[in-house]
Amino acid sequence: MKQDSVLLGQQLRKIRLARNLRQKDMLFRIGMSQQQYQSIESGKDMRLSTLFRILEGLDASMVLVPNEKMDEIDQILHPGETMNASTLLDTMKDLED
Repeated sequence: MKQDSVLLGQQLRKIRLARNLRQKDMLFRIGMSQQQYQSIESGKDMRLSTLFRILEGLDASMVLVPNEKMDEIDQILHPGETMNASTLLDTMKDLED
């Protein structure tokens, strides 16, 4: 379960950075301090209502996908991309930024 929170935090961070937003920008968007938001991106467990508030502030949506369909979804989102060692390292580096 903790791993899921960490992955969710990483995805929220990736979306925030794609929107050219800083963590402290979330105060104006959703009323959450930089420290509060940083803890969520670090993998702190949160309420569902908090997640929805963050998604609204990031102008993002959440989609539930059955696990057996994830490979198909990955191909749609990342056509022609395979997860090799280089891609994995690049992804990890992006998450560190």
